[in-house]
Amino acid sequence: MDNNERREILKQALVEINASLLSNSQMLDKAILSLSSAGLGISLAFIKNVVPLDKATSLYLLYLSWGMLVGAIAGTLVSFLASQCGLEKQANQVNDELEDMDDEQIIILPEGVDDNEYEDEDEETDASDRPFQVSKWLTRFSLGCYIAAIILTILFVAFNRDVTSTNPN
Repeated sequence: MDNNERREILKQALVEINASLLSNSQMLDKAILSLSSAGLGISLAFIKNVVPLDKATSLYLLYLSWGMLVGAIAGTLVSFLASQCGLEKQANQVNDELEDMDDEQIIILPEGVDDNEYEDEDEETDASDRPFQVSKWLTRFSLGCYIAAIILTILFVAFNRDVTSTNPN
């Protein structure tokens, strides 16, 4: 494979990586962010209509659910930033490799020296993968916070169903 073919493959890989990562990240982050924001807003505005807060028990569940929703929102936003950082690093790596291909020189290695020894010295795959790993864990954290918030809100309402059944409204 010559340099031009490899260059085109790398360019196409960059386009596909960016498109896939952005699409997946945007869809999941948008869903978590929308649902968490809506859940927090609805909960703050209307929970008093479901359970009178002055008569409610286990208010800590409600407050904890609000905290989890805020955690989901914050985690999603930070995940977005980490993902962007990873995309920028990955794009820079591919661009650097493309530039290196232009300046590529033929290196004659001494007998018995493996070609991989020279290639691995410049690789920073661990550093470039770190933002994506952070983003992945933050997305999982956000999703976990959202699910926990829903469960806590349901538990709060369930623990206070006696309060709601005696409410004349």
